Amino acid sequence: MTESRRGSVLLAATVVLAVTSLGVATVVTAGGDDARLSTLRLDSMRALYAAESGAEAAVDALLRDPGTPFLGPITLPDGSIATVDVPFGASPNPPGTLRVTGSAGEASRRIEVTVQ
Repeated sequence: MTESRRGSVLLAATVVLAVTSLGVATVVTAGGDDARLSTLRLDSMRALYAAESGAEAAVDALLRDPGTPFLGPITLPDGSIATVDVPFGASPNPPGTLRVTGSAGEASRRIEVTVQ
């Protein structure tokens, strides 16, 4: 085999290796993005459920004793947090409005509940 042929084979092998490495890197990066999106989606659902649980607990407390304000954070068993507050100018006592924010991981979801 001549020197120029060996050089061509070496160059071709290097190009094939580079293209294969680029393909593998793309697949690995895409898989990491999918895992992160799945985690964010899960955290978003947990945050919504935390907000709904906090709202349910706050409404229950207000209906039992309308004079007792139910404000502040509630830590749920799975580690998510629901924070209950009263929007400016609103009343927490029935009828009134509560704003409940659920947090889990990087996600946060807010709902408003009107108590009648």
